[in-house]
Amino acid sequence: MDVVKVHARAAVNDVITDEITKCIGGVEASMLLEAKSAAVSAAEAAASRQCEMRLSAFEAQLMEQWELRISALEGQVKEAPRGRGKRVKATVIVKSDAKSEEE
Repeated sequence: MDVVKVHARAAVNDVITDEITKCIGGVEASMLLEAKSAAVSAAEAAASRQCEMRLSAFEAQLMEQWELRISALEGQVKEAPRGRGKRVKATVIVKSDAKSEEE
């Protein structure tokens, strides 16, 4: 979402820059375009880094939650008797709730 805002701002800045270029022209417009371009690039890079950090934190949190769930399920695995003294492991299968999948 932050990247979308940056692109929207960049589009608005392009329109503003075009209008300023029409008014002042020449070298000043060229310098302004370079400064604007550098600012937009820096903003996009910052937004990209922030999105990557958020995604990384979300992935780590999700992995931790799944590891906890797996551990809980492994604790629920029971030994079930099955004829002639043999034992087999019965695995408990739990459906995940929709709320946790959305998070």
